Amino acid sequence: MVSHELRTPLTPVVMSLAALERDSHLPEDLRDEVGMLRRNVAVETKLIDDLLDVTSISNGKFRLDVEPTSIHTLLRNVAEIVASDVEIRCQKLTLELSALDDTVKGDPIRLHQVFWNILKNAVKFAPQGGEIWVGTFNPRPGAIVIEVKDGGVGISPQALPHIFDAFEQADQGMSRPFGGLGIGLTICKAIVDLHGGSIHAESAGPGKGHASVWKLPVSCDIEETAAQFQTR
Repeated sequence: MVSHELRTPLTPVVMSLAALERDSHLPEDLRDEVGMLRRNVAVETKLIDDLLDVTSISNGKFRLDVEPTSIHTLLRNVAEIVASDVEIRCQKLTLELSALDDTVKGDPIRLHQVFWNILKNAVKFAPQGGEIWVGTFNPRPGAIVIEVKDGGVGISPQALPHIFDAFEQADQGMSRPFGGLGIGLTICKAIVDLHGGSIHAESAGPGKGHASVWKLPVSCDIEETAAQFQTR
């Protein structure tokens, strides 16, 4: 109900702005302004979704719709989504999907949300003209590891253990220019945990890049493997 009430007023705004942006009679300077408005409304909608997700997580009401899902297909789809941002920032995005077994029993929409959030952050924090690397491998039968590395601003050793905490933004002085509430990674961790997996971040320090590494069970039942993955 809360989701509906918060999002409903924004829906006609987004539709009207999109229609205006496509109007060939709209002057070019106004088109830029309309585009800016549409993007900001989209950001507001995303913030509402994230806050509702955090509320669901804290209340134990976050649910998954599980089905056989290809990790590689999701990663390629997300790479296509962020391709325009990568091009604008003159970055290089490399996919090295080496895992032979990439099928998990998971929620494709929620896993897509995780990959998009992590890859979007990599694009945002990597430098202009920098490189982003996405890779997968099977460390053993029944498991897949996904890594996303960038050569961006990095994270201090003091902040590293807290980046998955709600409303944390690592080093405030470094992250403030990039905005955000600091809840995206909290949601990512909750989704990965619910899939019986684990996620952690690695960084040698400020200015030395960052890597997100997560492990998921493949070709097996989530309920049977969740306890195992939490202890490894």
